[in-house]
Amino acid sequence: MLAGLSTGGAWTGFLLMTPWQMPAIRFAFALHSVLLVFALCGLFVLWRKQRWLLRWLGYAVLLLLVQCAFLLGVRSGTPIWMTQSCLVPLAFVIALGWYGWFVAEKRVWRLVAIGVFSVYALLDLAPFLRYLRHAHFNRIMPDSNPLADISGGGAVFEEQPIAFYSVSQLDRLSASLCAPLVLHARLATVVEHALAAPVRNACGFWPELHYGGVAAGARHVAGVSARAVSAMGIAPDRLVAGMAWYSAVQAIAPPQGLALTHLERMRVMPDATYVGFGPHVYEFAARPGDVVALTNRFNLIAPLEVRQITVNGQPARKLFDEGDSLLYACSGCTGETAKWHIELNAIEENSDIVVIASH
Repeated sequence: MLAGLSTGGAWTGFLLMTPWQMPAIRFAFALHSVLLVFALCGLFVLWRKQRWLLRWLGYAVLLLLVQCAFLLGVRSGTPIWMTQSCLVPLAFVIALGWYGWFVAEKRVWRLVAIGVFSVYALLDLAPFLRYLRHAHFNRIMPDSNPLADISGGGAVFEEQPIAFYSVSQLDRLSASLCAPLVLHARLATVVEHALAAPVRNACGFWPELHYGGVAAGARHVAGVSARAVSAMGIAPDRLVAGMAWYSAVQAIAPPQGLALTHLERMRVMPDATYVGFGPHVYEFAARPGDVVALTNRFNLIAPLEVRQITVNGQPARKLFDEGDSLLYACSGCTGETAKWHIELNAIEENSDIVVIASH
């Protein structure tokens, strides 16, 4: 636990949240470790100059040990979100080390400490700020999951596409969702994953929003990532906070949508993972230039497997892949009508299939 808290996060972060190759990751981790040791050496400087602070150091170390022992006794695996209470005393210990250098008697050591601390902060923050800025792929370890248990770790990793949507973007988007709407594709998952709370804050009331569903006569809106627009070749009706809106849509599945009219947990339940898990077959007609958006409401809990997608008997072309949101189009379609055939292994209630018209 202590190793995972002090150095495991840096190693996992460099490995899974940066685009670096292994030699660069090892170098960054080694440099991070050396700088961390330098910071802790400041405790010896502090011992010579301000010994009264060492009492608080002892309190922090004791609190850290007790909290780690408590978490280890709660369950066999320790996911990262359970360790946040341990970070406060750990950060205090490291901060005392830096403080020891900053108040050193010799001015040269204070200047060195400021320079080293700047490198330390840059090394820790820059890769992750870059990741938050360009989070289109996530690296995972197929043979382990250090996010589920911080003591775990794998020897290899692979990349999976993700759709990162920031809180500030969601806040800007929410003010446009106060009218009754049926949401589809990326727009639906972004709002539902936030439990519609930002929308409630922006509108001042719980709007009548539904997630997926055919709902004849309702106003349907599909939203996809702005990065997907060029791949689709269809200009959006609106572009709001990085989300492209399309109102000319045809809902295919599921037959019933879900509404969230008050704050509660998500409607995708883990115990429903293997209930009605396909196969499901959908056949419908669209125009040759239309795009089909296939969205999974919660990829980790409700897996979706594409068995076959054809248009006029030929394999459909995948235009865009964000992990739980896929866009398909017809390759070489002619005439007035394109006949789609989709076969999925999925939970129908957790899936969303919609046709985005090519105008």
